[in-house]
Amino acid sequence: MNERFAAVYAKLINPKVSWDEPIKVLRSIGDFSDDLVAAIKEQIEAQNHVALTRLVHTVFLTANKKFTPFLCELLDNYRYDGLLEAIADVLIDIKDERAVLCHTHHSGPIAED
Repeated sequence: MNERFAAVYAKLINPKVSWDEPIKVLRSIGDFSDDLVAAIKEQIEAQNHVALTRLVHTVFLTANKKFTPFLCELLDNYRYDGLLEAIADVLIDIKDERAVLCHTHHSGPIAED
């Protein structure tokens, strides 16, 4: 994991910490997309939906199309209201036509946090 990403990671996933500081750091560290994927996978395994939602919101900083399949998988398998909104927002920012299938395929009940 990138040292600068690792240094801001705990603040990034902590809902008690202001969003501004970690975002400012992330904007300055270059490509952290691989670190972000690893962090999202870690939070999926931990079933920490609050942290996962904050991490998904961070994808907009990279707006990389490589996240589309990953976000679509999250949309299909992790059905929590705040997370669904975060995924939809980021997919719009990425502007990847593959996301259309993801949006139209999405169905079923939403779980409560």
